[in-house]
Amino acid sequence: MKTLLSLSVLAFLISALTAYSQDLEWTKTFGGSSQDEGLHAIATPDGGYLAVGSTQSYKSNSKAHESGYAVKTDANGAVEWERAFGAHLITDPRAVYAVADGYIVLGSIRQFDSTQNDAWLAKLDLGGTLVWEKVYPANGDDPIYRAAPTADSGYILMGDSPNGALLIKVTSTGEMQWRKAYGGMTIPRGFDQTTDGGYIVVGIATAAPAINGDIALLRVSDSGDSLWSRLYGTSSHEDGYAVRQAQDGGFVIVGTTNAKFDQDLYIIRTDSNGIYRSSRVHEEQGEENRVLDMIRYRDGFLGVGGTDISATQSRVQLTMIGQDGVPVWSKRYGPESLSSYKSGRSIQETSTGFIIAGANEYGDNANIMLMKIGGEPSRGGATLELCSPINLR
Repeated sequence: MKTLLSLSVLAFLISALTAYSQDLEWTKTFGGSSQDEGLHAIATPDGGYLAVGSTQSYKSNSKAHESGYAVKTDANGAVEWERAFGAHLITDPRAVYAVADGYIVLGSIRQFDSTQNDAWLAKLDLGGTLVWEKVYPANGDDPIYRAAPTADSGYILMGDSPNGALLIKVTSTGEMQWRKAYGGMTIPRGFDQTTDGGYIVVGIATAAPAINGDIALLRVSDSGDSLWSRLYGTSSHEDGYAVRQAQDGGFVIVGTTNAKFDQDLYIIRTDSNGIYRSSRVHEEQGEENRVLDMIRYRDGFLGVGGTDISATQSRVQLTMIGQDGVPVWSKRYGPESLSSYKSGRSIQETSTGFIIAGANEYGDNANIMLMKIGGEPSRGGATLELCSPINLR
């Protein structure tokens, strides 16, 4: 009886891990013969997609070192238009969102007479032409890494500054509401808006009391006041990339650790006050695993990133994580070429699946990459047997 029960359970697990046949529909690359990188993509109201990133192949002005780049496709990834934009030395878009009559693009720029980055917001019309832009002068060097819409229809920009992690809150028309820097976090990498209207920020801390680099977590109010901060780490190097608030008010953090092998995927679960509950490491010797962006999906979270399987070969990887912070499954996509290095930088759920933006690197060059996953991702390859707890110091 026990044998029959075990076999039935095993059959159920196998079927669960191989269910859902709809999967990769297409992968497209865009750009020229230099360094072009896709950083964010959205589904557009007409059923197509829009990706933004940076380009060194196409210059928006003769003196630019790096311009902003937007490419609009139809539902099948065919180009409808593409634009290089930005009247600056460097234009670095990090996020794009649709509005009624166009798109809002957020990131940072560097002026021709400056060596520092300024936060930046721009409006594109439906054809990708720059309509207006707003620059938020830096108090030092303020590169922006991520940005997102807020519950009050405004936007929040996250970057770093000489004084630590930086948050800038603006209205829907780009008027600044507040700007605050927070010491203790060397580089912020991801954030989420919490249910009370505040924000949770994750990144890396390298200064004492951190040792060799720790994951840093910062909680701020809706007006930007610091509420608390936490560090999580072992005696090795850790880094935090994305965070989402769980249903019970706690937080799920994804990052990396070198505690077992080189850059393993590291997942931490905390309570609502950032107090450590548990952690898991997805360890694969000879490979590097990371999640760079994470969205809420079904009763958990879906992360996208990359897995380095050699010095010149990487694959886009999706990882499903439960509310408890335990990985459920993972799936890899590509590359077709042994010298191709693919990495997913952002993921968005659409009405027909998911759209992933990233980069397809080959040699010294890179192109913007769009990857369309149709329906529900197939559950290919359980990570449970590869995940083990790890103790904090």
